[in-house]
Amino acid sequence: MLTHAEIVEILNREVRSAEARLKDARQSVDAMKAEVPSLLQLDGNHRITNAIKEHVKAREAFQRAVKRNVAFTLNGIIPEDLRGA
Repeated sequence: MLTHAEIVEILNREVRSAEARLKDARQSVDAMKAEVPSLLQLDGNHRITNAIKEHVKAREAFQRAVKRNVAFTLNGIIPEDLRGA
């Protein structure tokens, strides 16, 4: 069984990791915005679509990590995947 401190560390690590992924995705989208004229070439739409999809996935992962962390911190709700670990 994980201790309270171990659960806190795992959840904080998840938030930091998701935050870093979201930051990278934002930077990728921002870089694409700077390339708009050159993105009108053949692979431009594909690159933009992929960057936006990754940004959406990263944002969702960050929101999920924060919700798990807040649920545990405020309400003591241990995420299902950490119960009994």
